[in-house]
Order: sequence, then structure tokens, then C-alpha cells
Amino acid sequence: MRIVAGRLRGLKLAEIGQGDAAAHLRPTTDRVREAIFNLLVNGSHSASHGNPVTDARVLDLFAGSGALGLEALSRGAAQVDFVDDGAVARALIRANVDRARAQAVTAIRRGDATRLGIHRGPPYTLVFLDPPYGKGLGEAAIAAALAGGWIAPGALVVWEESRAPLLPAPLVRLDQRSYGDTVVTLARMAGPVPAGAAPADATPSTSGPSTSGPPTSGRAGTTPPAARPADPTAAAGRRAHPPRTQDPAARPSAGPGLPAPPRRR
Repeated sequence: MRIVAGRLRGLKLAEIGQGDAAAHLRPTTDRVREAIFNLLVNGSHSASHGNPVTDARVLDLFAGSGALGLEALSRGAAQVDFVDDGAVARALIRANVDRARAQAVTAIRRGDATRLGIHRGPPYTLVFLDPPYGKGLGEAAIAAALAGGWIAPGALVVWEESRAPLLPAPLVRLDQRSYGDTVVTLARMAGPVPAGAAPADATPSTSGPSTSGPPTSGRAGTTPPAARPADPTAAAGRRAHPPRTQDPAARPSAGPGLPAPPRRR
């Protein structure tokens, strides 16, 4: 097996022969691995979300030889964490990490992928899931990852199985392909719009004070009187009624200190 593309392209990985049935090692072939990354980078979802591998935080569950995680690292991922409970698998991962000289950007976790527990660090944006086929371990592992906060909102999950897996509700299927006896499912983790972000087609609110108008006074949102525009409706209302003419018979009021004029008979 070799790394297919990226800065580690052509790197020969540690030999595992036909795999290790006792350790549940079943290597993903170079052809399927290349197809998976073509689907990730060039799939229809990438037009709106960009390349999901670049700068990704990668979680490789049932990591086996670590080939999927190292392929992601070669193609621009920022960090890869491998999880496997097999001693043979972890030895292979260490050997491959050493060959890639990637000790600074990888971590190898000994543990059962179906019992991950609570994750204390930043969640992962790209998850590879390659469980032993036909045992239901993938469903158990993804449930544990979701419950423990391992998967970031909007993250992509690449799931290899011998059949179409049962996706839990937070995951939405984007694509599914078959390669021989392997079914590759690509899913996205649902997530809310980040706080403070507005949808692209949202209309700005006009209920608050404008930020592009004249400067405001010390009271927030209060416009100085001189800056307030005249109300054309009020002006039009005044023009609609002619000025009143004084009734000649009306007695004019006397100013202060002056006698009222005599009324004519």
C-alpha cells in the first residue's frame, strides 16, 4: 500500500499482507482509498462547502493501518487522531506515522471505538469509520462519538461497510458508492447556523437605529433635532387647509394692560 496523492504521495506503508483476521485488519485498497478522496474533494457537496480535507481535524476510527488518516494528512489535514483497540493495528500505525514523520500532528489512542466516552478537546471535522464488516460495530461507534461530543457540527463522516449502514438522525447522507464488496457512505453532521451569522438572503432589520445616518447624541439612537428631516406629510397637511379669516364681528382680544376697543353699534 502507498499514499496516493499529496505531499506524501508514493510513500510505501508497512506491509500487512492480506490483513490480520484475528485483529480485524482489512486494509482499504489504494483504489478504494483514491475513490473515497475523489468523492470528498470533488463531490457535489464540495461546491458549497469547499475542500473538507484541507486543515481538517481528522478522527480515524477502527484505524487499522492508519492509511486513511495518513492519506488525509498528505492532502492537507491539520491533525489526525487514530483509534484502535488492537495491538497489531497500533504497531502498524506507529510504523506508518514514523515513515511519514508525522509524530507532531498525529495521536494514537488505544481504545474501543464503540466506547469512546466524553471528548474533552475540540471536535473533529472529518471522521473515517471502517469497522469489521457485518457486526453492527459502526452504528455503535458513531452513536458513542455523537454522545461524547467527538463530531463537530457540519463535519463529514466517511463510513465503509459491506452494506448501507443505518445513519442516526443527526447525520444526513450525501452520497453512497459501491466498490466490490465495500459500500462507502458519505454523510454530513447536521448543525445550526453559527451564532451571529445571518442567512445570505436575509433582509437587514430596520427597527433599530441606522448605522449609516448622522451622528447620534449621548442617548443611544437619538438624533439631534437639527439633523431630523422635515416631515413632508405634516407639511402637506398644513397646506391642505387655507388659513382662517377672522370674523369681523369677533371682538379682538386686548393686549396686556390695554383697554378693549369700543364695540360699534
